[in-house]
Amino acid sequence: MTRRFATFITLIFLVITTGDAWSQDVTVSQFIANPMFTNPGFAGSNLGPRANIMYRNQWPNLHTSFESYSVSYDQNLEFINSGFGASFMSSKIGGDALVTATMSAYYAYQFRPSADLNINLGVRGTYFQKRLNWGIVNSSPVFDTIKTMIGTGAENEVPGNTVKNYDISVGAVFTYKENIFGGFSAEHLNSPDISFYETDTLTNLGLKTSFFAGVNIDIRKKAVRGTYYVPFIITPTIYYQGRTGFQQLSIGTFLTRGSIFTGGFYRLDFNNDAAVVAIIGAQYKQLVFGYSFDYTLSSDSTFNGGAHELTLSFQINNGLHRKSRSMKLGPISSPSF
Repeated sequence: MTRRFATFITLIFLVITTGDAWSQDVTVSQFIANPMFTNPGFAGSNLGPRANIMYRNQWPNLHTSFESYSVSYDQNLEFINSGFGASFMSSKIGGDALVTATMSAYYAYQFRPSADLNINLGVRGTYFQKRLNWGIVNSSPVFDTIKTMIGTGAENEVPGNTVKNYDISVGAVFTYKENIFGGFSAEHLNSPDISFYETDTLTNLGLKTSFFAGVNIDIRKKAVRGTYYVPFIITPTIYYQGRTGFQQLSIGTFLTRGSIFTGGFYRLDFNNDAAVVAIIGAQYKQLVFGYSFDYTLSSDSTFNGGAHELTLSFQINNGLHRKSRSMKLGPISSPSF
């Protein structure tokens, strides 16, 4: 494995903890293993076709556990310096009490202001549908948490069973000398309504912003580099995301040695309990597998079931660098997922 390819694998599984489960947004621990979901600027950032699968189960010991899964595909088109993608995500709270399905399309334009700086600018358009099973919600008081997510209506108003709407997000990602990387995104630009009541004007998805940055450092000495050199990469990383009533800061590091990677992060949640995240994974040819576990630092044992997350990525031509046919520039070589 080359140093550059090891850098790519490190980037794939940067560990950031889960989002606030009450925030209406599904967030994941292995946020770069689902790159387009994290930032639309990642669309087409791989040199070839890429497919990702994710499954997450948060607080499995609760009746109101949060389950999510997603699939995505994206493709780089060199001759127009662009990336395209599509994804599907489904999440369930309390079994089938509240089910959300989203379908998204992505576009990212890639350019290189200088020989060392790569930038991707992306946009994501999403259509979503929320379905509520009132029979399950009202059958037990443990589903009071779900009732806080569906809005409030006028007196005696009967809520609907489904909500359908669209959502717009934008983002930018960059790498500098293939070692320093970062990105910024702004989600819910159109503040879509997610209430099940017609008269409720307060239950909208507010603007959410996020920022991440890190650096890949090869800690092996140059003197030991040779034909059989295997890089040992350490990647300190910081990630922030927030909106009204929700702020979260995660700090940690990641280690990549050959085809094996591991790491740990600490999450500071400004509104809820803190958490720690551990991850381990491996790469075999074009397949990359990762597992992570989130442990909530709470005195309430109810939430100590943590969260389990599995990811599988299949990518073609990752790490291969070919001369671009474009008169402008080739695909952004890093980050590549």
